Amino acid sequence: MDYLKQNLSENLLVLLCFGKEKDAKLIVSNVTPNLFDNKIYRDIAHKAIEFFKKFGSVVGGHLPELLEDELKDESKSQLYQKVIENIYNNSENINSTYVINDLNNFIRMQQMKIDVKETAELLQKGRIDEAESKLYNSRKKRIEIFDAGIFFGVDKESTLGFKKEIEQDQILTGIPALDKLGHVPTKGELYTLMGRSGDGKSWFLIHLAKKASQQRKKVLHISLEMGYKRLLSRYAQSYWG
Repeated sequence: MDYLKQNLSENLLVLLCFGKEKDAKLIVSNVTPNLFDNKIYRDIAHKAIEFFKKFGSVVGGHLPELLEDELKDESKSQLYQKVIENIYNNSENINSTYVINDLNNFIRMQQMKIDVKETAELLQKGRIDEAESKLYNSRKKRIEIFDAGIFFGVDKESTLGFKKEIEQDQILTGIPALDKLGHVPTKGELYTLMGRSGDGKSWFLIHLAKKASQQRKKVLHISLEMGYKRLLSRYAQSYWG
């Protein structure tokens, strides 16, 4: 049982350091370093998680660099080196689907062990009510794996890609003050122009239609105000002065 538990912990570290981004993201979203029993595993998990949050990718071949201080310490360098070698050796043959399917059981088991340890410490201190409450809450606790989705500032295409999409959906008016502020008609949004009779609302609508067509956008002009011949005349004036 201990071997299987250690094997699962190590496999999670393999995915965290060398796995696909979607698997690493799932682990980062649900696993904290304190869930690992082994201090070496906790250190590696902590640094791999921080690396992923900062750069949006698995640590890969940079792992020895992150553990440079530990590898220089003669008292523990061999232990760290052995774990790192195991992670490297298993990185190409690991069954990621199998490991991810066991992620929920790993979290439940490790969290339960933490709760039991804290309960025992409370009992040793004679804090029976707190220990009983701790045990009760642990039994009620439900662990649900969730995908945190976007890591803001890391998944740049996801977090900033909307800006490009909005720009593609906009109709630039050719009026610098409006275009710079983004106060322009945009796909999927309501754009209302209000004014008194004779203020040029119809002319501005024709101007927008012209600018939209020049930006390779499809235009449908529906008017209950004037006939199509007058509209054609105004479009001709707008296009060719």
